[in-house]
Amino acid sequence: MGIESDIAKTAARQKLESQAAAIAIATPRPGALADVFKSQPDIEVGKYKVRPFYDLDFEFLQELSHPFSTFAVGDTKEIDEFVPRGPKAWQLFWIMTTPVTDVEALFKSGGIKGVQEASRAEFGQYQLGALFSLYKAVVSQLMIYAKSVVGYSAIEPESDDKEASGKVPPQ
Repeated sequence: MGIESDIAKTAARQKLESQAAAIAIATPRPGALADVFKSQPDIEVGKYKVRPFYDLDFEFLQELSHPFSTFAVGDTKEIDEFVPRGPKAWQLFWIMTTPVTDVEALFKSGGIKGVQEASRAEFGQYQLGALFSLYKAVVSQLMIYAKSVVGYSAIEPESDDKEASGKVPPQ
């Protein structure tokens, strides 16, 4: 009876630990990690909803040789010089107002040409004011994407004085 009692106690303890772990995982984290995993809302612009940027969007933009694709490697020069009109703007807006799964599906079925045609059909007949409103929403989503990065850097192994090097994650 003693062994059975110990087994029952161990099973009950393990069940409680599993429940506690599930609650801990579901509990939002404070600070930067909360922002990293928080879903961002769409930004409404007229009849469109500009969705958040996702990592996969930069793959799409690279396929199109789009100036915004350089943001993925830390280059913002082309974004600063970008004029929100013409095919590159239409492609950006089409990607950012279309669910990721639908964008990926069109890339697979229609290729770059399919995306170019869809973006032209959707946004080619807008005037600069409407395009600029969409552009502001896209840039806002891009800034939210950029701000969600946790500001830690790797500790260099050859450095003995990690705090002096400034490479220690904040406590």
